[in-house]
Amino acid sequence: MVHCPLNLTVVSLYRSPSGNFDIFLKKLENILNSLSVYPLNLIIAGDFNVNFMTDITKRNHLTSLLKTYNLEYIVTFPTRLVTQSVSAIHNIFLDRSKYDKFIIEPSYNGLSDHDALSLTLYTHTCKVLKSTEIRIGRKYHMESISNFKWNLSFESWESVFDTTNGNEVNAIFNNFLNVYLRIFYCSFPQHKFTVRNKGKGWITISIITSCRQKKELYLLYRVSNNTASKNYYRKYCKILAKTIQLAKRLYYNKLITQSKNKTKNRLECN
Repeated sequence: MVHCPLNLTVVSLYRSPSGNFDIFLKKLENILNSLSVYPLNLIIAGDFNVNFMTDITKRNHLTSLLKTYNLEYIVTFPTRLVTQSVSAIHNIFLDRSKYDKFIIEPSYNGLSDHDALSLTLYTHTCKVLKSTEIRIGRKYHMESISNFKWNLSFESWESVFDTTNGNEVNAIFNNFLNVYLRIFYCSFPQHKFTVRNKGKGWITISIITSCRQKKELYLLYRVSNNTASKNYYRKYCKILAKTIQLAKRLYYNKLITQSKNKTKNRLECN
């Protein structure tokens, strides 16, 4: 797994289909002018309701404005497919001089006829994510719980029932909370502990390849009127689903069988 900490500023835009395009450009220019005074790594993404495939005039006006800020559009494929038409009304603009290597692809979300856009940026500052990480937490075991109860039993709660507050509810509650937390933090101090990053061991190279193939087949399935191709896609999805289910079952069964603490691993598998 690769982890790349990037300092990005992402601007998300939406333009109504009925909105005035000239006013939209003017407001967008004002936003870009206000952002240009800062050293930002800017990416603009959104639904512009400008068909980049056919609406050449509006596309040129929009791209010309953004090019003055060294931002270029990178989506060159349809992002909305319906029965009678296809369009590319969503797009992403970035500085190609900073991000010369990237992958942009549609991501079907199953909720809308508008496809999501998946952008992967490659930088030279990437580092491999460690298989373990340090976290801070509290340990709760029988001894610490007993100590917590014991300390609570000897607390007099004098500050809680102090009548000088005039029986004001907020003051009484704050006094109670301060005493309670003091005992809690004393009984359960924070500790640093190492956590192992667990991947999904059942995901094999074959499954990853099959999922990519399914995605490519789906893009053809949406625009094809060929019955055989549509049936092939449906059959492929069923076979892949069964394969993934079997891979999960075999992986977790092996994990439970070889585990010394079977109860714990059953809970983790669920």
